[in-house]
Amino acid sequence: PTPPHPPTHTRYSIRRQRHMCIRDRMRCAEDDPQPAIDRLKAKGYAEVSGSQFHNAAARGDSEAVMLFLKAGIPVNIRDEHDHAETALNKAVTNYDDQDAVLILLSCGADPNAGMISPLNRVADHCDSTEVVQALIDAGADVNAKTPGGATPLQMAGWSNCEENARILREAGAVED
Repeated sequence: PTPPHPPTHTRYSIRRQRHMCIRDRMRCAEDDPQPAIDRLKAKGYAEVSGSQFHNAAARGDSEAVMLFLKAGIPVNIRDEHDHAETALNKAVTNYDDQDAVLILLSCGADPNAGMISPLNRVADHCDSTEVVQALIDAGADVNAKTPGGATPLQMAGWSNCEENARILREAGAVED
């Protein structure tokens, strides 16, 4: 496959540079988790658990996501109620602040986890270009199908997300 063209969208470029910085300086677990646990309690998290980690990811609370990881919560821990879902599956649905997604990917989150892949969940949101690229860079299957058979490229097309569709095609997504 042909390497992707340099990003033309300024916001995408700035956010991509921030993702590179997060990845380069991120330490996902600490030898002493107590400072992270103390900070989580100060932020109002009553316990350090997978459930609270998932809640933080769903809210896009990137600081709490980072603290849960530093406190020792495994990045790919499954939701206790929906065993197919990880924190990444939840984080990609928060379109206001996508930094939690970048932190999770930087710490090794599985980009193909869940009944519906994270890429399928964001491909039809035109302002999620950075997350689409970050998921692909992390190894997301660009041709993953939802239980109904839709691919990320189809979803981007249905929503007229031309930039997402371009990125997906450049990464090898095929028209189905």
